[in-house]
Amino acid sequence: MKKSLEFHKLSGVDLVPAQSALEIIRSRPHGHVDAILRAILQLGLEQMISRELCRQRDLVLAMIVQRIIVPRSKLGTTREWNNTTLAEELNIDTKKEDADLLYAAMDWLLKRQSRIEQKGTSKNLIFNTRDR
Repeated sequence: MKKSLEFHKLSGVDLVPAQSALEIIRSRPHGHVDAILRAILQLGLEQMISRELCRQRDLVLAMIVQRIIVPRSKLGTTREWNNTTLAEELNIDTKKEDADLLYAAMDWLLKRQSRIEQKGTSKNLIFNTRDR
């Protein structure tokens, strides 16, 4: 007697193949985003930027990750966020964030630069600040 792989019962519950029960609407790359975010966490970079959760910190982290994945202009960065899970991982609303908000986040980061560099030095991280 052959058993059909199409339909089984388990404790009175009908089981069907996932293909017939689910519909894939969208699939985006995630592995590289996850790897970079994990490295950032291990380095403590998010804590160096700001100990408090805030929109600016998330935007700065998103710009860093995006720069590693695919370097783009600020406008290109916001457009590229729809091609990976990066925006979702950092709770960024891609409909609201634009290049002007990224520049504002960079201004926010600039005000924190010396403090971040001091924290990095104490953790033996090297920052290349070049000519300012």
